Amino acid sequence: MTTTLRDRSAGHAGSVRSGTGGGRSRPARLRRRARRAARRMLREVPAAIWLLALVSGIGGALAGCAPVGGPLADRLVTAAFAAVVVLLASQATWPPLLLATGIVAAASPNPALRTVGVAGVVACVVLERSRRLEPSGAALLGLLAVQGLLRLGPLGPERASALVTAIAVVPLAISGLRHAPRRLRRPVVALLVAVAVGLVAAVAVTAYATDRARTALAAAEDEVLAGLDAAKAGDREEAAERFRAASIRFGQAQDQTGGWWSWPARQAPAVGHQLRTLDLVASSGRAATDLAYDSAARVDPDRLRMVDGRLDLDAIRSYQPVFDEIAGRTA
Repeated sequence: MTTTLRDRSAGHAGSVRSGTGGGRSRPARLRRRARRAARRMLREVPAAIWLLALVSGIGGALAGCAPVGGPLADRLVTAAFAAVVVLLASQATWPPLLLATGIVAAASPNPALRTVGVAGVVACVVLERSRRLEPSGAALLGLLAVQGLLRLGPLGPERASALVTAIAVVPLAISGLRHAPRRLRRPVVALLVAVAVGLVAAVAVTAYATDRARTALAAAEDEVLAGLDAAKAGDREEAAERFRAASIRFGQAQDQTGGWWSWPARQAPAVGHQLRTLDLVASSGRAATDLAYDSAARVDPDRLRMVDGRLDLDAIRSYQPVFDEIAGRTA
């Protein structure tokens, strides 16, 4: 009886330890699952389509688009976008492919790209009529379409080219997802969900940082106006104090827009440019008010006034290092 209880206790302890160990190995299981999914994708997608996606990604990086506003981030975003469009196009049906290439043929201001779009339309129709639209051919049509869309350039109103690109790509992406095998669809959907969550987080961070920065910028503006009024009244000490306070407020705004925690939001499409603009305003205002503070605190304008039609050359010479420093900081 004692042996039986001991064995049961040992077995129970072993099962507890096993459960605990399984909890600890969960990240390892997730990594193994991700590796298996990646290997399945590599096996199920032909090498030709991966090659076309790679070529499309390189072409997208060289397209010169600026969805984010940062040199590196722009190239990474456009490269990923161009590669994913080709992968989805390989599983799409012919109507969205025809729409995408037709938009390139109709909307592109570049004659060469219009020719590519027309060729894509003709190839799409011919391949569909002959029932020979294979995944690799569809991927090639997707490559031609996305490269033409990324090179549309400005089309009238602001972001009109982005709207035209969305009209062409969204049906293509939906068709590709609907007709893709389940094993391929799941990681793509997971990636799209992750991107959507990242954009929502970027919007939230941008809204928070923008609100805090605008509050600090409004306070800085009030301090600058008060400093200018004091300078006009001849109160140097008050003017210097106000300009110093304005510089501090500009610095507080810059802490919100240029902080490490808001760096991902500054790289996000659509919302990043707002943070970068506020950061530029804050940094420029801080530099200007620092100069105003130094000028008000270190230069006495009364000593530079003309007396009996003459300037005090000794005063000018004494302030020359200050003038040189200020000129160097504004150069």
